[in-house]
Amino acid sequence: MRFSTVILDLDGPLLDVSRRHHYVYSAVCARLDLTAVPFDEYWVRRREGLPAVTEMPNDDNVRTEFARQFAELIETPDMLALDSLQPNVFEALSNIRRFAGTLVLCTLRTYPQNVTPQLVRLNIFDRFDAVVVAQQPGDGATKADAVKPLLSDDKVLWIGDTPVDIDAARLVVARAWAVSCGIRNESFLARANPDKIFDDLHSAALHLAY
Repeated sequence: MRFSTVILDLDGPLLDVSRRHHYVYSAVCARLDLTAVPFDEYWVRRREGLPAVTEMPNDDNVRTEFARQFAELIETPDMLALDSLQPNVFEALSNIRRFAGTLVLCTLRTYPQNVTPQLVRLNIFDRFDAVVVAQQPGDGATKADAVKPLLSDDKVLWIGDTPVDIDAARLVVARAWAVSCGIRNESFLARANPDKIFDDLHSAALHLAY
């Protein structure tokens, strides 16, 4: 199946962000004297949409400060350096390119200036016809509005790893495919009713041939 435009989310489908997120979470917990859970437990909870801080005080000020410090650290260059490519990303991108007129990367970031250096470091910047960075905090509408100027018809496929991407796809009348290798697991993604769910981007790319 061929699409005029294929839109990919960055964190999750393309990048393994697990080390970065847990490192920042642990650092902020230490700063605020909160108990951090181990890596594996953290990601079980995050992927199921559960609070990662299991003993968060019933104090809005602490919650707000945790969120502020997490957001402040999570996109710094030192933290972004902890990310790595998901397995078989280059093969997946090559396969997707065969079925996409235009290949677009769309991500939500607080510090847009840090995106291009990360993509260049990982050798994927030149794989895309356009890189769209929508301002964080944002939602599906934020991402949808950011890519609309690039779309000429409704033959669009959006691949992401959260309900935000699925919502964005619906708003631009795109097919919505989800991958469960990122922030959310399959059962969580299923609640948002994507058209298809795959284990990873490589599996989704192979499906385009059918």
